[in-house]
Amino acid sequence: MGRRLKFIGFDNINRYISEKEEKIQEIINNSTSFEYAKTLGKAIYHLKIKEFIERFKLDKNKSYRLKVFNTLSSFECINELYKRTDFQKLLKGNYDKASILNTFYVVVYQINEDLNKETKEDYLSRDIEERIFIRYFLHFYLSTRPDKGRNIDYQNMVKVLLKGKIADIKERTINVNGSVAFILIFNNEEIFNQMGKSIKTLRKKAYKKLFYHILNNPNILYTVKVK
Repeated sequence: MGRRLKFIGFDNINRYISEKEEKIQEIINNSTSFEYAKTLGKAIYHLKIKEFIERFKLDKNKSYRLKVFNTLSSFECINELYKRTDFQKLLKGNYDKASILNTFYVVVYQINEDLNKETKEDYLSRDIEERIFIRYFLHFYLSTRPDKGRNIDYQNMVKVLLKGKIADIKERTINVNGSVAFILIFNNEEIFNQMGKSIKTLRKKAYKKLFYHILNNPNILYTVKVK
């Protein structure tokens, strides 16, 4: 499961936890604040899952939508993030299931509070929002797919990642002795060049490679400035 985890950026998540640890502990140590934050944080987390499902068009039918929701809202999903980050130090030795979940929901609450402040310091919070609610979700969803037989539409996922960004994608095909070469170029860089019999199959492979290329190299994208 850990083959493609670099793109998540656990170091950035740990930096956020370090900077917000005092504030988070302050909430945890106040029973009223803790109850409010964990309750609201859980609701926010569930809404983030809903947004993720809709964003990547994983909601074609209610049954599959529910499977994806249950996968990302599961203790297994949250616990893996705990194990891979410094979230653990917020627990102060309380590693039972309830403590892990409730503390995580408090962190989600704090992220949301920081985002609502709309100050220059929000950059880190927005960065963490993307890393947890998009990149980590993508990792866990693709690693533990609730429906192993379902084909992932990487071409659509690439479109979602590129929405609002400056990017140039070119496809080229060359017929050679009954076979075809499929070439995918992204921002003048050749990402994929392979021979095969089926353009459809080659295109799927090409966009899967581009999908992970974008995740692993987020700085290659530029945000479009809207006047």
